[in-house]
Amino acid sequence: NLYSSEAITAQDLTALTFYKDGAKVFVSKASTSATDWVLTFPLERKVDYNDFSKFLSWVASMRVSQYVEENAADLKVYGLDTPKYVFEYTLGGKNYVLKLGIQKDSKYYAQMEGNPAVFTLDASTLNFVDMPILDLIENFVYIPTIYDVEKLVINMDGRTDTLLINANKEDTTKDSYSINGKKVEGDDKQTLFKRYYQAAIAIAGDKIDLEAKPSGTAVISLTYTLKQANANGEKNMTVDLIPTPDGYGFCLMMNGKYTGMVMGNRQLDKEEMGLRQTYKNLMDALK
Repeated sequence: NLYSSEAITAQDLTALTFYKDGAKVFVSKASTSATDWVLTFPLERKVDYNDFSKFLSWVASMRVSQYVEENAADLKVYGLDTPKYVFEYTLGGKNYVLKLGIQKDSKYYAQMEGNPAVFTLDASTLNFVDMPILDLIENFVYIPTIYDVEKLVINMDGRTDTLLINANKEDTTKDSYSINGKKVEGDDKQTLFKRYYQAAIAIAGDKIDLEAKPSGTAVISLTYTLKQANANGEKNMTVDLIPTPDGYGFCLMMNGKYTGMVMGNRQLDKEEMGLRQTYKNLMDALK
């Protein structure tokens, strides 16, 4: 154990920066709680804790497999002069830098900054290090529950849909919905209405493009009106889709700010959760 206590857990971590082959992959920090983390580089985004926690759990629980050399004179022998991976982190209020070099016989050579000893770590426990950034973040642009929204306006394909929502969490018999002034009645039709809403909040990035410079008019715009203002005092939240120059799809904007994520055109026409398809299904049922 390289730490001062056996009681250290992932919840004692408050910051983590990860490098691969000398390049900074991400910078992250704990937000409002030990299980609520955000990336601050290469984009600002809340993490998907299920996958991101693999980094945190490993950092907190990793143990030396074997000490190799107490005072290494030549770090190049172990690949530690130019490490493959570097973890910089704050754990239990202390800052650490852990370097991983050459992998040999299912072990990585490693060294903790400030300690000249070289040791090995089990490589099989590090199968998460090449995970793409998209898998580490919440890629949904904005996902309010239907119970928190009183109105959703969707501008798409040259029309405007106004969805009025009164969803009751305690008693679904009190639910009431309408679209463009037409009341949606009956369980089947209300289910299709909810799927249209779910397709709206399912707008998500399928790749990251940090070089994109979104410009022009949004071809799809979604404006949510919340029942209660959020912690920032905002009651209206807007998601805009601006076409990419290459025709792939859309740059995803949140309240006028580029999220760093892009969504392909095909997402709109998915059979189950595509925004266009769920609209068509609802309209066919209301005829």
